[in-house]
Amino acid sequence: MIINLINIEKIIEIVPADNLIILSGGYKVMLSDKYKDWNV
Repeated sequence: MIINLINIEKIIEIVPADNLIILSGGYKVMLSDKYKDWNV
């Protein structure tokens, strides 16, 4: 299993409906279907 870490201080917005995390600096992180379970 591959785990990528995100610096939570860089998160601007989390969009669960789109499986998207928006970071400062214009970066976007898309969650794959395999890891998008927000109920963990």
